[in-house]
Amino acid sequence: MITAIILISTARGRNPEVAQALVDMPKITEVYSVAGEYDLVAIARVQRHDDLADLVTDKVQQLPGITSTNTLIAFKTYSKRISRPCSTSATTNPRGNRVASPDLRGGSVQSG
Repeated sequence: MITAIILISTARGRNPEVAQALVDMPKITEVYSVAGEYDLVAIARVQRHDDLADLVTDKVQQLPGITSTNTLIAFKTYSKRISRPCSTSATTNPRGNRVASPDLRGGSVQSG
């Protein structure tokens, strides 16, 4: 499994709709809004490099509201495993669907 981190810049005011469109893509497993140079960070997990190329160039970069992307390929995953369960709270997205918001204090171990 190949893990990629996609750093995304969006047009002003477009973060919520772009984030939801990314979450709806099958190979995107997580999307975070962030502070700093980029607006969103998406985590993609694919089987082959060609799948990643197709995902980024044919799908992600074509979304309305995305102004630029920068893709990083993960070599190894280092993560802290926390024994307490991760709590979640629910919020409502622009479509009115309930979306879980994970407590980011937890950790997990991923291969990739």
